[in-house]
Amino acid sequence: MRGRFRHISAFSPIAALVGLAVLWSAPVRADWKSVQQVTLGTAQVLEPGALTFGILSPIAYGVSERLTVESHPILDLLLVPNLAARYRFVERRAAIVSAIASYKQSFYGQSVGSGPTQGELNLGGIGTWYLGDHLALSGGPSFAMRMDEWVPPSSRPARAGYYATTLGPGVSLQAHYLAGTRDLIMASVLSRYDVTLSHGDLPTGTLAWVHEWNTVSLIAGVSVGRFNFQPFLFVQGAHTLPVMPLLDLWWRY
Repeated sequence: MRGRFRHISAFSPIAALVGLAVLWSAPVRADWKSVQQVTLGTAQVLEPGALTFGILSPIAYGVSERLTVESHPILDLLLVPNLAARYRFVERRAAIVSAIASYKQSFYGQSVGSGPTQGELNLGGIGTWYLGDHLALSGGPSFAMRMDEWVPPSSRPARAGYYATTLGPGVSLQAHYLAGTRDLIMASVLSRYDVTLSHGDLPTGTLAWVHEWNTVSLIAGVSVGRFNFQPFLFVQGAHTLPVMPLLDLWWRY
């Protein structure tokens, strides 16, 4: 869903808020006894009845022992209703596998008369392998369909910009290291290839640290790569390198 947002090249408070919400779509569990309790960026789900929310992060709720649903309130306020779900269907001592699905639909362009209604559907899976109580490796494939995505003009071959539905697979890789019961270090890489346009998106890399106090958790870090919203653009000219700081507080009940 690049469309109308791809021309933003200066810092915007709204863009920063939404960018953080889009990047982090999983909740945090406080007071970790083992890395198997971490749900942020892994295949793990929340316990039934558990609720997490943050200043910038999504609201997540444990519907059952296998199902967690999430939604971004900030995106809802910007006329982009959204819903995500993670369903755990394999659970072993050393590994967990879950199916993931998400959908968001933007009505902002229609409300201001500046563009079509854009949507994005993602389907995929994620597996997490535990190497002891402190280290976890996660990864999995996904497939995205973006409706009415803006395709910029090109000179080879010459063509004007246009809106199109694009399709493409993606892959994600994450590592989580639990340094004690209150500190978590995370690293991730996300990448997608657009089959319709025959090109790959710029991979997104993230490094973050999470510290928890009882039911409250703080996350701080940085992401480099491609974002739907671009509040920071470094290396101006023929190439741009978007860089986004991450900072948020999360609560868990």
